[in-house]
Amino acid sequence: MLFDIDHFKRINDTYGHSAGDEVLRQVARMCAGLMRPADLFARWGGEGFIHLLPTRDMNAALQIAEWLHRGIAGMTVRSGTARIRLIASFGLAVADGRSSSLDELVGRADRAMYRAKQTGRNRTEAAAAHPSGAVAARH
Repeated sequence: MLFDIDHFKRINDTYGHSAGDEVLRQVARMCAGLMRPADLFARWGGEGFIHLLPTRDMNAALQIAEWLHRGIAGMTVRSGTARIRLIASFGLAVADGRSSSLDELVGRADRAMYRAKQTGRNRTEAAAAHPSGAVAARH
């Protein structure tokens, strides 16, 4: 699973980089609080995060993405007198058991995340089980 804080550049430009840093810290803290012991979670680039889940079940991954999505959408980060509301776009990919290297999974999740951004942001897109297939699920 990959996700980006939507409109993060606007947050930095409007409220300053210290506000953007606080947004990243609070999102990371909230997500880390929802992680299971076997999960791996890390910052992935500027405003992005990666969450590696030990599952091949797309429905389970979608449920976890929804928990994170609701958690982020419910956040308000304070910066000085400003209150910053957050939204995020998520992309999911699961190993298909045939040829899902980590690079392939990350690439498919990244493409799904960008579909989420292109189709309105603040949503989750799931990649097909195999890179040649169509989108398996939207949320």
